Amino acid sequence: MNYKFRFFILLTALLGLVFSFQTMSLKAEPMEPATPESDPNWNTAVTLSTGDSGARLPAISAAPNNGNKLIVAYVSQRSGVEENTDPYYRISNNNGGNWTSPAPINSNTNTTTSDIDIAIDSSGNAHALWVEITAANARQLRYSKQTNWPNGAQTRASVNDPGVISFPRIVTSGANRVDIVWAQDNSGILTDIYHARSTDGGTNWNISGVVVDNSGTSQSPDIAVNANGKIFLVWTEGFLSGQVYYAEGTVSGNSVSWTVVTNLSSKSLATNAVEPKILLDGNTVKVTYTNRLNESTQYVHYLECTSNCVQISNWKSVGNPISGTALGANVGDPFDVNSTLGQAGRCTYVYFHGVRSGSNNEQILGVNSCSGWGTSPQDEITTVATRALNPELAIHNNWWIYLVYEQKGTPSQIKFIRNIPAVYLPLIVK
Repeated sequence: MNYKFRFFILLTALLGLVFSFQTMSLKAEPMEPATPESDPNWNTAVTLSTGDSGARLPAISAAPNNGNKLIVAYVSQRSGVEENTDPYYRISNNNGGNWTSPAPINSNTNTTTSDIDIAIDSSGNAHALWVEITAANARQLRYSKQTNWPNGAQTRASVNDPGVISFPRIVTSGANRVDIVWAQDNSGILTDIYHARSTDGGTNWNISGVVVDNSGTSQSPDIAVNANGKIFLVWTEGFLSGQVYYAEGTVSGNSVSWTVVTNLSSKSLATNAVEPKILLDGNTVKVTYTNRLNESTQYVHYLECTSNCVQISNWKSVGNPISGTALGANVGDPFDVNSTLGQAGRCTYVYFHGVRSGSNNEQILGVNSCSGWGTSPQDEITTVATRALNPELAIHNNWWIYLVYEQKGTPSQIKFIRNIPAVYLPLIVK
């Protein structure tokens, strides 16, 4: 066989191969994690609070622009004196794989940080809101943008002893919107819920005021804001027998028009509703709260609404109580069962701390809508060997699920855990 004939045979075979590929339908799925459909496949928890004498009350935020940035803030005890605390943080730029060293958001001598919240905006800047108690027992609500850490904090509100400022919550939306809510009273415990907004990334605050002014005790607010700047707010009204209330706020110029308030907890027949949390999932508003009957009999409830949510008839009570059997909580700390919620794909995840029957320690437990809420076994993050409190969820890109919590001990520590997403492999079909 001569070389010309061999070349002709080879060329014919190559043309046939090309023609075969042209007549095939080539379909390749991207190499990306799959959306979770039930309980997350968790990695081993890591300790974020290091180099201090204890840490508590973690907060977490994931970048909203589908990036890889993640931040955790917490109250860090800086010496053997329990009241010597400052707001601290750590940042991950690879979905929680590695972390920066612990660093202060703000450092003040002779003050106590009692609570903190954190949020990342669409530009990747973090915003912190916390409460400081001075040596004279005055209370201050303080705010700072990441570019100003560890100095340059603003005082957004201040009251003298015996006034109260508590439950700071912060959320970012749009290009430069920052919204904050908190509970405040100038002379006692009969607090109201306050709101403030910045439209220039936290430099100026041109909207501020009381949401509802009444003679009761308003506490535990939580806030969500949609892309158009509309505000969705929940809080607890009442001290010994609480109810969860809901309102929406529409901003016009430098003022907010609030709707009438709606008693959400009446939908699930809760008799003492506390610790509400709120989440926006597209046009659906999702809320959790605890029905606290007594120290050892508490249940997590879940509601959702898709339109005209100021009407209680439009809310759905789904699978309640979603936490299943009764839970307890130490009457001194944390007192209430506390929940957190997040959305990944079509699944709504709710995690909470609580003492299960036969145990003395709070555990971090979870349920989700895709597994049937309380009808399925709970996702057990921690065991009964240690006390674990105050879980907070954050979710990236519908597949990364992050959870932080406080593990009590000597010292107490902030723990971080993330899921191991499944992966779609490339697929070629005819």
